Amino acid sequence: AAPAARSQTAAPPRVDPAAAANSELAAKVKTAFAADSRLKSFAIDIRAANGAVELFGTVDSKSSREKAEKIAAGVDGVKSVKSHLVLVSGS
Repeated sequence: AAPAARSQTAAPPRVDPAAAANSELAAKVKTAFAADSRLKSFAIDIRAANGAVELFGTVDSKSSREKAEKIAAGVDGVKSVKSHLVLVSGS
């Protein structure tokens, strides 16, 4: 029990609330992508900062890119989406 108590008291000073919120938002977008039958097959990285989300990776079509942008924009807490997704045919 003592080690758990020590780690709990040490955690608050190390946690940056903004970084935690950004990480949580990126995870929500990633989860939304994983729930989509088409998007779950692509390796899409998500970076979030204060509600602004950036998407990185490759997709197979313009419609997949647009779908990723739309799904990301629909996630609670997302204020803007900037896509850096690259179209790669046959991926």
